[in-house]
Amino acid sequence: MMKDILFTKRLGFPWVSVLLAINAIMVSFVCFIYPGMGWVFAARSPMHYPWLPITTLLVHGWPGMTVVIHLGGNMAMLLTLGILVERVLGPGRTIFLMIVGGSFFVIPIIIFHGGGIGASWMIWSMGPAAFLILYRFYKVKGKEAFKDPFYHAMLYAQFLMWPGSVLFIVGVFAFGFDMFNIFFRLLIGVAAGIFWHLIPSIAGLVVAILWRKRIASRVEELLGDKPVKPIERSLLDRIAIGAMALWLAFCLVLLVLVAVGVIPYWPEPPVTS
Repeated sequence: MMKDILFTKRLGFPWVSVLLAINAIMVSFVCFIYPGMGWVFAARSPMHYPWLPITTLLVHGWPGMTVVIHLGGNMAMLLTLGILVERVLGPGRTIFLMIVGGSFFVIPIIIFHGGGIGASWMIWSMGPAAFLILYRFYKVKGKEAFKDPFYHAMLYAQFLMWPGSVLFIVGVFAFGFDMFNIFFRLLIGVAAGIFWHLIPSIAGLVVAILWRKRIASRVEELLGDKPVKPIERSLLDRIAIGAMALWLAFCLVLLVLVAVGVIPYWPEPPVTS
């Protein structure tokens, strides 16, 4: 059943998903407690630090409930559907999906010096692959799949990826500022919610379609009668895990450099409402 995919030790620990979650929670928590740290990590900073295009993916806002919901929603998706994808496809393919989705966010920031925060672009790129995994699971197990509580949990996560996230952004735009022009703000919220998640989802869908045979054969192998062999990490898998570990280490170094005064720190947050 689904737990055989999610919790079998022989498939290895989902390092890419967990390390990204730790990094995002750490950076977002720091920016939540010390809003001025947004100058160091978020792409909205006028300081134009060279690392901002990649660290801004970890930031989920500043003090307020929207930060908690934004971070909590993204981490819920990452630690459910992200882990599911990594367990089936491995760390190498998982980080490739993240790069494909994240590049549509990072490249415009680099070229146009724009702003933006959050890991949605990386996480939502894994949605289509997760959907194909769940679909193949159903094809193999049939109606028995719906008796699996973990399968239900993955289905709920798929539902929350779109309606839930769009409704959250609609709420932020509609009620997070003022009550004037609320209809216009609702339209902006719907457009923003779709745009911020549709592009990485389309990118991830293209990749998932190209990998559909790999996904189908892998799910059938994991659910088959033959015992699953202990996973052997490929070079690409090891590079992916190492890259995530280095990203976490880099952010820790930035925090230390701010603490000792090497990197300037401003107590004011980058944006105010």
